[in-house]
Amino acid sequence: MKRMTSVSEVPNAPFGTASWQSVSPAGMFYQVTNANYISGRTNSVAFHPTDANIIYIASAGGGVWKTINGGVNWTVMTDGLSNLAGGDIAIDPNNPNTLYFGTGELNYSLDSHYGDGIFKSTNAGATWVQVAPYSMSSNYSKIIVSPSNSNIVFAAGKSGVFKSTNAGVNWTTSISLTNVNAFVMDYTNNQILYLTSSGVSSVGAVRKSTDGGTTWNNLSVGLPTSGMGRAPMVMSDLDHLTLYIGFAASSGGGLLGLYKTTDGGNNWTLQNSTTNYLGTQGWYDNALTMKPGTADFVITGGLDLYSSTNSGTTLTKKTSWSSGSTGNFCHADIHFLTYNKLNNNLFCCSDGGIYKSTNDGANWTDLNATISTLQYQSADYDPVNPSLMQGGCQDNNKQTSTNNGLVWIQRTTGDGGYTVIDAENSNYVYGQYVNGSIQRSANAGSSFSDITPASSTGGLFYNPYEMAPGNSQFIVFGRADVWVTPNARTASTSSGWTQIATTTIVNGSVSGIGVGNGTTPTRIYVGTSNGRIHSTSNGGTNWQTTLGFPYVSDFAVDKANDNICYAVGGGTSVNAKVYKTTNGGVNWVNISGNLPNEAVNTIILRNTAPRALFVGTDLGVYMSYNEGATWNLFNTGMPTVEVYDLKYREANKILLAATHGRGCFKVDLTNFTGIGNNNITAENFSLTQNYPNPFNPTTKIKYSIPGSAFVTLKVYDILGNEVETIVSHAQNRGVYDVQWDGSKYSSGVYIYRITAGSYNESKTMLLVK
Repeated sequence: MKRMTSVSEVPNAPFGTASWQSVSPAGMFYQVTNANYISGRTNSVAFHPTDANIIYIASAGGGVWKTINGGVNWTVMTDGLSNLAGGDIAIDPNNPNTLYFGTGELNYSLDSHYGDGIFKSTNAGATWVQVAPYSMSSNYSKIIVSPSNSNIVFAAGKSGVFKSTNAGVNWTTSISLTNVNAFVMDYTNNQILYLTSSGVSSVGAVRKSTDGGTTWNNLSVGLPTSGMGRAPMVMSDLDHLTLYIGFAASSGGGLLGLYKTTDGGNNWTLQNSTTNYLGTQGWYDNALTMKPGTADFVITGGLDLYSSTNSGTTLTKKTSWSSGSTGNFCHADIHFLTYNKLNNNLFCCSDGGIYKSTNDGANWTDLNATISTLQYQSADYDPVNPSLMQGGCQDNNKQTSTNNGLVWIQRTTGDGGYTVIDAENSNYVYGQYVNGSIQRSANAGSSFSDITPASSTGGLFYNPYEMAPGNSQFIVFGRADVWVTPNARTASTSSGWTQIATTTIVNGSVSGIGVGNGTTPTRIYVGTSNGRIHSTSNGGTNWQTTLGFPYVSDFAVDKANDNICYAVGGGTSVNAKVYKTTNGGVNWVNISGNLPNEAVNTIILRNTAPRALFVGTDLGVYMSYNEGATWNLFNTGMPTVEVYDLKYREANKILLAATHGRGCFKVDLTNFTGIGNNNITAENFSLTQNYPNPFNPTTKIKYSIPGSAFVTLKVYDILGNEVETIVSHAQNRGVYDVQWDGSKYSSGVYIYRITAGSYNESKTMLLVK
């Protein structure tokens, strides 16, 4: 898979004053308990070794967040990175300003996103440098810095275990292995290591190394001989020879067994196989920890959290995510459990963020009020009152905001998908649960009822539906077949729907839908997950089918001429992202142009002057005003985050982006002119004067290279001492725009110098504070 360069290195076109603004600046209020807040899926937590108030978390799609007051307030630390998919965050116990962030989460769900290697910070998260590339491993589960030698760092993940002996400068492969889920270092001897490995349904294994990862041996005495799935592991801090493993069954996802060893893994005994705290999701949520200073106090997590004071023989349920009780609420689907040894507080990372218990799990406090990491599948806003928004979130179902995102209220539990507001009557909202549903609210999202056509079948985890732009009552819904209703406000599971494409016609799962204009549109486009596009000009009587596309994720139909339509695709096939038809789907032309090799999830056509296309990708928003001949990053004000859905209403010229990790963003296109340098190629080497200049504390530096070259861009002080390296890697031909932050430096004259092949040039800039 091709790695995209950092967003700050790709030009943002100067189209008017368009800049994204977050409309999800905080956690989401949980209406079920009427007290708690929820954020997005969180995979890891790391503690400062001497200050219990300093904590870091790694979120699934929103990067690294930091608190300096024990979780009351949080600050995002990684918005400038090329990837925000958090696998693990680790802190150097000897130098707590040094952090390692492993990108790409190893959770096996459909939205567990790949990363972009490992990043390191030496200033407590203020800035980061990449120390391991994507090619080493695309996903990480655990990073450990040796407590006895900070130069020794291990990183475990999808491709095995990797070791650095110089604090991340270089890495070697310790063991090539698929899906290392757990990795433990003996705190008395950094040469002794343990791991577990498995996939979603593949058979797992347990291994041990006694020579720092040079060789590994299988551990099997007393362990199951088959059926071992995902398995967390924990070591007692009272006795380093005592460890526990909690195996999920490779088939079914339930508990296969909780095992214990008291001799460093030579022999294992089954402690419990009957208290199924995993439900059927042990392949996804499976966590394990121990209370400090004990050898028999075990905490397990799956759907809910259980504890045991007798080595797991008896497990007692401590939380109930569905009970609605405030005191013992800890969100379902637990991914990581650990204690802060400075105060013996227990922390739980789950699909709902980060939670803390001061009494071993009996009671819980959520710490999510100021964390913005919600993973939206879709969102919409009311064209009459843009401050009214509705959304659907992975893990956190349906939400409503009535004040332009200042506060979001979660209405229902579970997973939420596609979301559409009736443009003519905002009391009607259409939402979704999983596995082939469409739901309707008649009270502005307060409650929903199922209206899925009873005879519909098959489909994806989230199934698309589309409201006609000229008639809010007209909805097209797809699973493995396609249905339409002209009366969406009254349709039910048993009436109001007509099938317009059978499973034979669709021949796959519907993954995207486009609908033409008019009160009863007859032009409909349907895309499938296996790369088919079907189109009809007569409401489904006849269909035209075209093959050979990637996963078809969305359509944008020209409202003035519905023979013109744009389709976008997921996957990572080079130059297979955006397609256009001008004859109703008979022929399609690839207009992917210079888009990076990342999945394109959604597309919007603004078909009033200036005409423009906007696409949401796995790494932000791109736009084109010349029908896809060239594309430009349109990400000012938004981090490098997955964008799953875009909505646009010409009446108020607001573009809404639903991101999968940083909530929702809006941009006002009132001043959007469509005029700017949208061509990211270059004819000559050049280095422009920074702007603004003088500056405080940030400034932008623009340069161009006419061909592929290894580029370095460095900043020096007036004495010639190197201050910082901004760019240091190979780049393709293009014009690049980078930002330098001088907030940690004193006022004065600085020199910035570019080297690209034989080309060198320097300029000065003035920092004034």
